[in-house]
Amino acid sequence: MEITRCGTCSTLSLFFHIDIAQSTPGEHLHVVGSHEGLGAWNPDKGARLTTNERTYPVWRSRQIELRCAPEDSSTVLVLKYKYVLDRRELKQGFLWEESIPDREVQIPWSQDCDCAVWLIRDSAFNREGATKVTKLAPGAKLLRSPQQETSEGLISVPEETPEAEEPTETPLFDAKYALVGRRPFAKGGFSSVWRCRRQGSAGVGTEEFAAKRIDLAGPSCIGSLKHWSTCGEGLGSAGQAICALQCSSNEPVLDQFLKPWAHQEYLLPFHALDQYCDPATVRTLSAAVAVTNSSIFWKKCHADGEDSGCMDPFANEDTQLWLRILLEVLQVVRIDGALFIVQCGDDPNVPSDQEPFPVFHSEGGVGVWNVPWLNPYHLKALFQGELDDRNAPGRVPWAQKKPVVYWRGALTAPDNIPMSEAQHLPRFRVFQVASMRNELFDVGVSSIDDELIAAWGKKAVQKLVKQHSVRRTPHEDFAEVAPRYRYLLNLNGVVSSWRLSQLLRTGSVLLLQRSPTHEALHWELVEWKHYVPVSASLDDLIELVTILEGNETLAKQIAEAGADFYARRMRPEDAYCTALRTLEISQLPEVTPQTLASRGFARAPGLEALPYVAWQTAAKSSSASTLRERIKSHLEL
Repeated sequence: MEITRCGTCSTLSLFFHIDIAQSTPGEHLHVVGSHEGLGAWNPDKGARLTTNERTYPVWRSRQIELRCAPEDSSTVLVLKYKYVLDRRELKQGFLWEESIPDREVQIPWSQDCDCAVWLIRDSAFNREGATKVTKLAPGAKLLRSPQQETSEGLISVPEETPEAEEPTETPLFDAKYALVGRRPFAKGGFSSVWRCRRQGSAGVGTEEFAAKRIDLAGPSCIGSLKHWSTCGEGLGSAGQAICALQCSSNEPVLDQFLKPWAHQEYLLPFHALDQYCDPATVRTLSAAVAVTNSSIFWKKCHADGEDSGCMDPFANEDTQLWLRILLEVLQVVRIDGALFIVQCGDDPNVPSDQEPFPVFHSEGGVGVWNVPWLNPYHLKALFQGELDDRNAPGRVPWAQKKPVVYWRGALTAPDNIPMSEAQHLPRFRVFQVASMRNELFDVGVSSIDDELIAAWGKKAVQKLVKQHSVRRTPHEDFAEVAPRYRYLLNLNGVVSSWRLSQLLRTGSVLLLQRSPTHEALHWELVEWKHYVPVSASLDDLIELVTILEGNETLAKQIAEAGADFYARRMRPEDAYCTALRTLEISQLPEVTPQTLASRGFARAPGLEALPYVAWQTAAKSSSASTLRERIKSHLEL
């Protein structure tokens, strides 16, 4: 973005830049302030900032010109402002920076046609911090993200840009082979490894090979992929696992949500862990997890009065799931030292108005620092062998699906919600909406959450069920029944519902209710491509289904795109790639048995000690039961 000069001698030109402002689809960031050029505190007239999937959560405004009164003898413009999230698309109004006072900057200006342009840079939405004001030179360029910063900050001096060198042509390779896919499945310092196949061959069962590309040189075929025992050779155990699993070159969700800590040498140094685990700070169900010599150690990081939560794989199934996948990765990958924090429970526990900590949880999004990670339903599907079934979406042809909205689930609500709000809660509200067009809906409650009964009382809940015409239904096998319907509704409960591993595999249209936070893979989905967004109030639900019924081609395309995403991004290997990437980015050389013992860590149970549970019997006999066996089945290691 090139800097231009201001318009007249009576104007000041500004850019606003904020490093971290988390949002959800449908939300836009504005800067609103005391000057009429910033809306005079009217959020409807504020200046809009923009971001994109590459630079998020960094936001930047266009060049804004503020008029200064020529007769004003002052040489400094005092500007007060705040950032505001415009949530009107979600029918939720504006969200101001309520936890901090008005931001204020003083900008020099002159009637002598200095025409300076200024960059105003803040650190994070709704958090106090020093504002950096920088004078920019006309012709300079603003870089797009903090990762591109030079020693001069966000500014680069104009210079000649050399043309990119063209890759070397490779006629001998191209005559015999064709690369498969748009990205390599393994990368080294001077080379990358690609899938390839013989020219003219395609289709199921086609033999594939591995091609190694050296810098700008072309690829050369180096052996059958299935029997290639040197996969990832020279890249260590992690590189070999990445190669064998065909992991993508990055993990988009982890990369996106870990940007606030990208400038740090290590994701979680010990001093940050000590601060997070300070007994004086109230935390919810979180555990510090450390790896040394490929063994896991942990300690509780929440109040002693609470249960062990994340650290009981024998009584807590969720704990067993996340611990199991990490232990399986550590069977095949050597990690000498790593440190991170895992939080269990439904609600993310690191609000964005508090000090940021990279805490992995089942969901993340607006208003929290938590990093969304593999949720229990996704992990359970992995270990049950459900993610191995790549052909699931083809079980019920589109023409045979019922043109009806289907939902089943428990009657539940967020914590600390009064009964007077029941009519607005999604799992009560859906029955009001369904009553307007009964022929379009098959929705029902299969159980009532015990915590809801404990909070409101059994009789009160029964009264509300009757008052809101809540339909009670017996439990159904979701995997068996849901694919029979064209439209599958996902309703928020205590938080957003973690059902993508079940929903995407059906080949039906997903109707996903908007929420400030979501499970990890939701952040890779695109509205109206992979799913249809439904407002938090459900007011537009009938209208959306009517639109889809009137445009069956669109509905079918969305269903097919969702199923394609499932096939490409919800492989069993993808779950292991996420776990492996988590361990890699959490590495910390200081982690040793001695440092862990001094901080009260204890050894976690090993893989062989984890209890056998009934759901493991559901796993298909043809599915490899551990990561080690999966890799052996692919590569004969």
